[in-house]
Amino acid sequence: MQNDSLDSRLDLYLEAALRRPSEVSVPPGFAARTMARAPAARRARRGLFPGALAAAGLLFAILGAALYSHGWFQPLLGQPALYVAAGFEAGFSLLWLWRTAAG
Repeated sequence: MQNDSLDSRLDLYLEAALRRPSEVSVPPGFAARTMARAPAARRARRGLFPGALAAAGLLFAILGAALYSHGWFQPLLGQPALYVAAGFEAGFSLLWLWRTAAG
């Protein structure tokens, strides 16, 4: 060792430490015991989803009616992009509802 600087010694210590195998050992059956102690996942109540869907639909209808009555919705009615976006939104919403209801 010609260069006894702090950096070279640190590099040597790090190389030696990285070459040693880790000293952590996991006992057999650790994962099974850990999962057995974990609380069981609770499923959501089925009655919650239809109520939330109805509330969201009602609020969305109220918002649309308010926008329509104030005239803010009129410029959008002739735009084809609005219908495409509404179609995608409805499709993805139905897909989400189907996936969450299937559980």
